[in-house]
Amino acid sequence: MLRLLTALIAFLFLSGAASAAIDFSKIAPHPRIFLSGVESGNLSRKINENPMLASVHQKLMEGAEDTLLRPLATYKMTGRRLLSVSRQEFRRAIYLSYAYLASGDKRYLKRAEAEIKSICEMPSWNPSHFLDTAEMTLALAIFYDWLYNDLSVETKELCASAIAQKGLEASKSSKYNWFLRSSNNWNAVCNLGMLAGALAIYDENPELAKEIILRGQESIKKHLACYAPDGIYPEGYNYWDYGTTFQAMYIMALESAFKSDFGLSEAPGFWESARWHRHMEGPSCFNFSFSDTGPRVFASPVVFWFARKMSDLSVLNKSAIEGALLSKSAISPYFIFAILYANGVDLQKIPDPKDRVFFGSGATPVFIARSDWSKGAQYFAIKGGKASENHGHMDVSSFVYDALGERWVFDLGMQDYNSLESKGLEIWSNPSYESSDRWKVFRYNNHSHNVITIDGKLHNPRSYIGLERLGSGGKLGVRADVSMLYPDAIKTCVREAYFLDGKNFEVFDKIASGEGGHTLRWSICTDAKVALKSNSAILEKNGKLVEVSFDSNLKVELKIWSTEQNNDYDAPNKGIAMLGFEAPLPANSESFIRVKFEPKD
Repeated sequence: MLRLLTALIAFLFLSGAASAAIDFSKIAPHPRIFLSGVESGNLSRKINENPMLASVHQKLMEGAEDTLLRPLATYKMTGRRLLSVSRQEFRRAIYLSYAYLASGDKRYLKRAEAEIKSICEMPSWNPSHFLDTAEMTLALAIFYDWLYNDLSVETKELCASAIAQKGLEASKSSKYNWFLRSSNNWNAVCNLGMLAGALAIYDENPELAKEIILRGQESIKKHLACYAPDGIYPEGYNYWDYGTTFQAMYIMALESAFKSDFGLSEAPGFWESARWHRHMEGPSCFNFSFSDTGPRVFASPVVFWFARKMSDLSVLNKSAIEGALLSKSAISPYFIFAILYANGVDLQKIPDPKDRVFFGSGATPVFIARSDWSKGAQYFAIKGGKASENHGHMDVSSFVYDALGERWVFDLGMQDYNSLESKGLEIWSNPSYESSDRWKVFRYNNHSHNVITIDGKLHNPRSYIGLERLGSGGKLGVRADVSMLYPDAIKTCVREAYFLDGKNFEVFDKIASGEGGHTLRWSICTDAKVALKSNSAILEKNGKLVEVSFDSNLKVELKIWSTEQNNDYDAPNKGIAMLGFEAPLPANSESFIRVKFEPKD
């Protein structure tokens, strides 16, 4: 039912009334991409009035200074991607252009012109992997637009021609523009790159620019539909940062160029996604790293824009932002959004979110709960959905658990794509089938996740699993019928995860077997030191303890499995183990497993 509701909401958004017509005669003068002439003239005032922005400014200037010491961009592929070069050039475009606008120092302008020439002279921007082309077009568009009034005529002609031919015209080829029909992060990234390029050269090539802008206005709705109905980004925490940053930048660019986003930001779930993202960040400073996501919480500068638009500072993660500003490493260029949208924000006065629970449906249903917003709070999160979702893992019904400021039940997260592709694995092919190369990868399949496995087999990647909220009998949590993950093996399997009486965390599984005997494995992934007892285990990290106790009518003999694999493509998982048990599952029987997690002071 929830899947049908989500599909209906997405359909209504996609098929709704056409966006208001764009009046191209009202396009703003340069700079018109994210930045306006008024804003560019007020940079000094903004940074002088806010200590946080002064710190951001200093870090951006340091990025520009570091760029002056680096060699110019060169065409260098990594596997099938040029993406690392494109992203390098985006960073340099922000650093150098901002530094010049903020200081007037001609060194930054001179280096920007050299970078532009180097980019334009590349043979292509690798349109076969169009993210590379999109991000390179975005970089060049920022150089061109922000520095328009001071670039030489020769540089501007070279730049405009390259944007048109290597960016916009390339996007018209059916060999490369499948992103127009996609709903994943590629849609947002590629459409934003093309929009920025079109806005940059509108005066020089208005017909091409109009074509690209109007095309994008319809295509981008497909990406916006993925936020429905509750704001959960189906591809997880990391890809929310990527896809949503570019989605927000698309809207920002329209607003700065035309003073309107033509209704795009009102897509169902879009604003709520910033709150979902904040709930995904556990008190341990690890996120709920389902799908292709790294485990660590990090600052996502686009939330400054969300906070301003929503008038809700609670979507900002104070500790992550402070960590980025205090780090000795380079700051993300996306912190330019702090300069543009965070004037007046006092990091010391950021409130906690009002809600301690987030529950949402859609392509990837998620339930998240915490005892409070302190660093020592108990926290758990669990997901539904299906493994064959874009960037998905066989982690349906998997959960994570925090207490005492530590992550006790872990998710290994993603593995570098090139490390797998270079070994010949086709990790993007046929994820709906168990035979896909994707499911050979330990971090991707169910053997590394906090789930039940039957007979050592893979989960069914095609089965969609919904979530049902629990809220009675002292239980605050969620229920998932995961029977379809094990076709032809068992009759039913239902998992519940909840805080019991608002205190300790429990996972309760109930399994009904059919004909024939099977072997059940119950396991969790942890980086804690584990001491086994008869029907319980003591987890220890940094002098803190959590007891995990097992109650079942199956024979429980706890054991520890290594996460290290005996092949040349799986990443090492040093210091990580699987804790759990294996037990015979008798035919035509009903079994239960109750696992309680209790922090020890």
